[in-house]
Amino acid sequence: MKIKKIFSLFLAAIMLFGCLSFSVAETDGDPESAPEAVETVEIPEETSGADADYQPSEPEEAAADGNPEEGPVQDADTAATDGPEEEFIPCTLTEGCILEDGHEGECVPGEEQPEEVLPYGFKGMPEGYELNAKQMAFKAAAKEYGMAADAENSSEGEDYVTGEILYMAGDEKEAAVIAEAYNAELLSFRNGVSRARLNGEATVVQAVECGADETLNLPAVEPNYYIQLDPVINTGDPKKPQVSASSIAVPEKTTWKDYKDSDPFLKDPQNCNLKNNENCPYQWQHDTVNSYEAWSVTKGDSVIVAVLDTGVDTDHPDLAGKVTEKIGPADSNGHGTHVAGIIGAILDNGEGGSGIAPNAEIYSYNVLPRPGGRGTTEDIVNGITGAIEDGVDIISMSLGSPHRSIVEAEAIQQAYESGITVIAAMGNNGSNTVCFPAYYDHVIAVGAVDKDGKRAFFSNYGKWCDISAPGVDILSTVPESYRYAFTNGNGTYAYMSGTSQATPVVSGVLALYMSKVGNVGPDKALAKLKTCVNKCASEGMGAGIIDAAKLFEKDKTKPVITVMNGEEPVASFKTAVPYESILTIARPADATNDKMIIWSVGEKPVVKDGIVTVGEKYTGPVDLKAWAGKKITVYAACISGMGVMSTVASVTLTVSANPSPAA
Repeated sequence: MKIKKIFSLFLAAIMLFGCLSFSVAETDGDPESAPEAVETVEIPEETSGADADYQPSEPEEAAADGNPEEGPVQDADTAATDGPEEEFIPCTLTEGCILEDGHEGECVPGEEQPEEVLPYGFKGMPEGYELNAKQMAFKAAAKEYGMAADAENSSEGEDYVTGEILYMAGDEKEAAVIAEAYNAELLSFRNGVSRARLNGEATVVQAVECGADETLNLPAVEPNYYIQLDPVINTGDPKKPQVSASSIAVPEKTTWKDYKDSDPFLKDPQNCNLKNNENCPYQWQHDTVNSYEAWSVTKGDSVIVAVLDTGVDTDHPDLAGKVTEKIGPADSNGHGTHVAGIIGAILDNGEGGSGIAPNAEIYSYNVLPRPGGRGTTEDIVNGITGAIEDGVDIISMSLGSPHRSIVEAEAIQQAYESGITVIAAMGNNGSNTVCFPAYYDHVIAVGAVDKDGKRAFFSNYGKWCDISAPGVDILSTVPESYRYAFTNGNGTYAYMSGTSQATPVVSGVLALYMSKVGNVGPDKALAKLKTCVNKCASEGMGAGIIDAAKLFEKDKTKPVITVMNGEEPVASFKTAVPYESILTIARPADATNDKMIIWSVGEKPVVKDGIVTVGEKYTGPVDLKAWAGKKITVYAACISGMGVMSTVASVTLTVSANPSPAA
């Protein structure tokens, strides 16, 4: 690097010397013939925000000696009167020095600046290459089926060949081009199927992830999975212990039918007028986002959602005992109570309806305490910082302003750095008009859709929309004082429409997910939500309409089988495990399919028509003494609350014989 710097300085000196407007050769030794010194003009530093469009003004006219009649100052590159015009030499930036434009680097003549690289250092497809319709369909399928997540949940070297990817190509030449795009070596091509080995630092999981990203000009790829025969088991030994079926019923998806007798607003959508009708009150949002199916997995336990709004009526019978007032006063407007009910109204209490996450806990922050539901930037910031201090998981804000605030943006940043996911309404202007805080970085911006899956006429839209949710004629809780309230049972309810109603739907769905996997943080939360959607019939509505069931139905994470020798896990099965070993089965911490684990010996578990026909329900540690002196293969699988069976895990081992057999 030092030699390179010296060489660069040497070249720069030669170039500078060649550009000098005075020299003995050019002036014939006459110093009076040398041109006037040129005044240098400092180039302004790079700006951002409102100053990002700054353009330097035209140079002011001034004589070399300050006499305005002498004409404008010449540019430094054209100041020489007789010298030849210098040829422009492009350069590239490398680490080593600070250039005049403020960027760090070193000017190396003769090299153009490199193009921006793709994620994980992939080279990418050649310039001008466009993916065809079939390749785009492959990418869509890879995304739909969660191939990146599947690869991430598998073990390299055990479940798939280390460093190898598979993909489709039209011919061998195209296969080689795709391999090069992934910094890989083409190993084989046959019948349109290509196999390549990654040569760079990127992993197979990263390659699959980028291939499934529809924004990247890369064809879809997948791991080269192992396919193998089941281990041969000696089934002829009648004394060999086997795990047999016992007709265990596995969990099934729940529907509206399972809750129609729980609360009055949960009913058959085919037999109810979907309009806001007090004679047939109905919460249609649950059918659209598939709350019922998701409830077979979780109802939002152990998650805290902060509602920054007009306060909440903590005495409402559908919210009683689950709302903690952090910043008062209580709701006198109605809006905050409505939002809180959409998130977490109580299920199965015979009152009204239910929230999306009925078991989630709600913290109330009245940040709009003034008449008409108004507040200040200070109110909002106090609510955000208060929620941070209180350790909430999600902040839901059904409010907004067209004005950007540095202070508010900083509070949002602090929430982000604290691992809190912020969700906000896009606004009800019916246009591509930005609204804060939804428009800030690290905020999930929510648009509203109607019962037909189209953008609600009032909802803002645009590329800054992250996701959409039901927001028209949403029925929820309100205080008795709300002017449009009607009574049902012991509580009062009302219909409202707006992105204010769509936002708590998304907050509730995220609460369901976090209740199973923990607080995943803002970035992972947004990424997960965007993969669990249904198509919106309108443009500019983000990734699509949120679907709570999709958060869980694709999780096929296999369980982890562990053999314990006392307090220590057995690291290798190349030799027989001790006679007194214990076998345990558990799901990974980030999996959501833990409603049931089934296991078997000798045959893979089988579920048919909702019944376990091969295998047993795992209820606790298994003593391996029953298989003393035998070689066995143990299988296990997770069953989700929706009845979905995971990938089957297996381990083959030999159990040591009884060291002290009975006489």
